[in-house]
This record gives sequence, structure tokens and C-alpha cells, in this order.
Amino acid sequence: MNGYEAFQAPGARLEDDEAAVQLNLASRGARLGASLLDGVIAGGTIGVVAAISIPLGNRSVAFISMGLAILGLVALNLFLLHKHGQSLGKRIVGIRIVRNDGRRASLGRIVGLRILPVAALRFIPLIGPFTALLDVLFIFRDSRKCLHDDLAGTLVVDA
Repeated sequence: MNGYEAFQAPGARLEDDEAAVQLNLASRGARLGASLLDGVIAGGTIGVVAAISIPLGNRSVAFISMGLAILGLVALNLFLLHKHGQSLGKRIVGIRIVRNDGRRASLGRIVGLRILPVAALRFIPLIGPFTALLDVLFIFRDSRKCLHDDLAGTLVVDA
């Protein structure tokens, strides 16, 4: 001991470091399942609202009801993404979105870098469908990251 060790701060492992080390990438099947569940939940909700409101005979009421159902689903998913890094489907399947270093991904990062750029590319005539396919096919790399994960610097991991 040269006398200086007595004045050094003790080493400690931070909980954040342990969480980052213990991340397990979500399986491709879990990611597919979550995406399918999100679609079924959205379609089912809109379908139920339409089935209830359309027979009432007032198309305006049906249109407004379906719009409110869509807004409700969007609000719920935005809340879950902000709070837990999960859509409703991801929450059911037990996976979540995090940053590449394991830290919580902000809602701005998830929506602004992960969802919107790829969604905008899909509206480009002729190449839109190919970008959607390319985004999904990226998941077959060893990193299991889609194009939107690369753009946002995120991973999908077991919750």
C-alpha cells in the first residue's frame, strides 16, 4: 500500500450498470406477436365500435365514435410508451423498448426517431412498400434490430 489507496473512493456497482448488463434481446417471435397484437387490438376496437355505432343509423355518430376509439388507443399507447417503453402488444407479450445502452428510451426518441421516419418513408410512391419490407427484414441480423431501431438507437428487450 503506497498510502494513497486509503483515500480512494470505494468501488461500487451501480444498479443502472447491472440492468444494462442483464438485458436480453426480445425474440423475433415476441416482437412479431406484439406487433400482431397491436394490430388486432386496434382493428378489433374499431370493429366493435363500428358494429355498435353504425346500426344506430347516424353515420356522424359512428364516424365520431371510431375517431374517439382511435384517439383513445393512440393516447393509451403513447402513455405506455412514455411510462414503460411498451405498446399495449409489447406489454402483453412482456417486451419493451430501451436505448442501446439499456437506459429508458424517451417518448420523443420512440416517436420522433423510431416511428415517424419509417412511417413517412412508407408514403413515398413506388419505394414506400419496399422500405416497409426492408425495415422488417433487418430483424434477421444477429442484433435482431429493425431499421427503425438503428435510426433511433434502440433495442427491444425482455421486460
